[in-house]
Amino acid sequence: MSPAVLALIMLAIVIVCIVSNKVPMNFVKFVVPVVFCLLMGYNITETSNIILKQISTVMSQTGYMLLFGLIYFVMLTETGMFDIMVNAVIKRIGNKLNVVSVMALTTVIGAIAYLTANMSTTYLITFPIVIPLFKKFKLNRDYAFIICQMAVAAMCWLPWGIGLIMSATMAGTNAESLAAASIPWGLCFIPAIVLHWVYFAYKHKKEHGTLGLPEGVEHDQETASDSLKDKPNARPKMFLANLIVFIGVIVALAYFKISSYLVFIAASIITSYCQWWLLWHRHWKEFSQPF
Repeated sequence: MSPAVLALIMLAIVIVCIVSNKVPMNFVKFVVPVVFCLLMGYNITETSNIILKQISTVMSQTGYMLLFGLIYFVMLTETGMFDIMVNAVIKRIGNKLNVVSVMALTTVIGAIAYLTANMSTTYLITFPIVIPLFKKFKLNRDYAFIICQMAVAAMCWLPWGIGLIMSATMAGTNAESLAAASIPWGLCFIPAIVLHWVYFAYKHKKEHGTLGLPEGVEHDQETASDSLKDKPNARPKMFLANLIVFIGVIVALAYFKISSYLVFIAASIITSYCQWWLLWHRHWKEFSQPF
């Protein structure tokens, strides 16, 4: 049987397993490729060498950046830096909101939250803040998810984003080069984001007759929920220092072209030591435990 046909059959099996949700995905993604590699005529030793070579390629190109990048952004999230940035935006324009500005705010918060390159963190930061505003303006809450996803799509060029890392691995290039080439793709989403605002505002006004608050609802200043209370490791007094280190990371990656894993290792050590200098060893172990 030809390799192309075997590849299609393997893909179909993987999709069926995903849809049926009957078999653990880690098991499927390991066993199925190995079985089909054997069906293509490779023996156990050759199959093992192929797997080890691919793992080595992934780690050398993007794996180390992803490993230490995630450690750094877990630390940065725990310090509360992103929460403070979002709270500042809310407090600045909280009493000037209408339907369009609520949608624009959702885009901004979604983009800021996705600097962590983690979808779960993005949702956990964005939705608790914007959903109360959507309810207050009687704005369809489905729009919040769509707008947030568009903001994430516009940030597709982040070199530490899992999507770009996987694409770089498949393309046989490094994540930084692909990120630089992807920035124009991200900019292409801006007109689409604006068109979404316009279309959703049109639908809302057609249904409710106004882009402002519904009749009978007072226009008081909205502030973000104090999510820092739920973060025992938050260090709001270190916000400026964390921001300087974060900007330094961006400059080191984008301008000086320093190896990304070295940048994230250095940033993680600096961040952990500056925030928790008495217990930084314990926190380093805690934040790197999932890896």
